Amino acid sequence: MTEDNINEWREQLGNYQPDPEKPGNYQYFEGENDASARYVGPRIITLEQLIEVCQIDLNKWIIYRHNINKWEVGAKSASGSNLAVEPLFQVKAWMVPREPEAVRPALQPIEVKTPFIAPELPTKKDFIRSLVFADPHFGFLRSLTDAKLDPMHDRRVLDIVCQMAAKYQPDRIDVLGDILDLADWTDKFLRSPEFYWTTQPALLEAHWWLARLRQIVPDASITIHQGNHDNRMTSAILKHLPAAYNLKAADQYKIEIPSAFSVGGLLGLSGLGIRWINDYPNDLDWLSDNLYFYHGDVVRKGSGATARVLAEENQVTVLCGHVHRQEKVTRTLWFREGPKPITAACIPCSCRIDGTVPAQAKRQNWNQGAAMVEYTQRGQHHIGDVSIVNGETLFHGELFVGQDQTSELRKAFPEWNL
Repeated sequence: MTEDNINEWREQLGNYQPDPEKPGNYQYFEGENDASARYVGPRIITLEQLIEVCQIDLNKWIIYRHNINKWEVGAKSASGSNLAVEPLFQVKAWMVPREPEAVRPALQPIEVKTPFIAPELPTKKDFIRSLVFADPHFGFLRSLTDAKLDPMHDRRVLDIVCQMAAKYQPDRIDVLGDILDLADWTDKFLRSPEFYWTTQPALLEAHWWLARLRQIVPDASITIHQGNHDNRMTSAILKHLPAAYNLKAADQYKIEIPSAFSVGGLLGLSGLGIRWINDYPNDLDWLSDNLYFYHGDVVRKGSGATARVLAEENQVTVLCGHVHRQEKVTRTLWFREGPKPITAACIPCSCRIDGTVPAQAKRQNWNQGAAMVEYTQRGQHHIGDVSIVNGETLFHGELFVGQDQTSELRKAFPEWNL
């Protein structure tokens, strides 16, 4: 390659567009942050020749990729009598600058001129808060050797309920049934002697915990539902002593209080200002047009199965106990005025789940816990799950650790072997 050839080829650079059909065509392009060079013809066959002809400044540019292609074409000789084969080459190179130029226009921070208006914070008076727990199954197994009473209820869970009541001061407390186990009142199952004569201490301890709750929230509404275990007493009276059914003392006959021979009457609920909802399984308590509580009369095998059935059967939100599992299913119903989400929730139990409570099997699929329900009369509601594991729970950034309070109970009832 001679200097005259190079100068001749350089004159063809610039904006001249390449034509692959005509040998000796060049293209060279420089941008802010990229460049490219291209040759098609018979003379330049290497990258070094392309760099020399295009005067590529390697101090400014970095060649990050190139390729060289070769093919053959037929052409007539100078005399026109013969057909000659001539090789053609395509040499291409792509480059980036060693010091890239800044992108223009340069990015500028956004200048915020919109004034900030602080949102109005909600107030507690706009909603009602309910602390809900279920199925404590107050009851005992009495040792046949030393008469020691082993509780079916879990005192650590009940203590956490009391701690949460003190912390959040709910407007109401709802106990969704089976306040007592009453294992010695049923004839549906074979009764073991360990359950005999345990109703009285169960009543006394249940009253002690309810009185503690009343002291913690003196102004709250407290409601207890009759559950299927509580109903064992009513069933036994109707079956064996119907004359005692619904009896009240003469001076209390016209007062809306539980009868003397009922769980509500024996627990002394009227003296604690606690409402007793009788008539299981029709113990529905409507908190609003879109929300009700009851003990529950549906149990399906498998986690979530019971809540799913309740969600399919209802057009409003429902909370129940009975199944001893934490379950929640939400579905959306469609009406003319628009969508309406509803929830079916099963509140876990507050009894022991280690096999102490009589059941069909020792290892039951049960959970312990409670719920914090907040709702408005306009239909809004929120169900906050309280999952208790080994006497502890995390709720709203607080760790609650339950104490069994056995030492305090022994002081209150020294005549019982607790």
